[in-house]
Amino acid sequence: MGVLRRLATSLLAVPGLVFLAGCATTMHFGAMPQVDRLPSLKIAVSSANDVVSALGEPRGRGQARFAPDHPEQQVWFYEYTQSEGKKVKLKMLLVFMEKDVYAGYMWFSSGQLLQTRP
Repeated sequence: MGVLRRLATSLLAVPGLVFLAGCATTMHFGAMPQVDRLPSLKIAVSSANDVVSALGEPRGRGQARFAPDHPEQQVWFYEYTQSEGKKVKLKMLLVFMEKDVYAGYMWFSSGQLLQTRP
């Protein structure tokens, strides 16, 4: 009888602990982009080394072409994601490079509540 009682107590306790852990979960991914250092970079002047010195190593790299008549640009990604339960905040800095020379940036920041389906 004691084994059954312990088993029943365990079975009831585990879902409760999982629920509480899910509510209190805070996750961080990446590093906060150093947007306050962007003014130190000069378009068509700053080198790739200057960008790394100012902003650090990017979390990722890719390429993009924004119009057919424009050259392809390198895109460096700097991102930070924080989630607390259903609340997710994303900060993303995209740095554009043309032939290893700084060509500009785009900065995104959001805080939103994720929608759940019933």
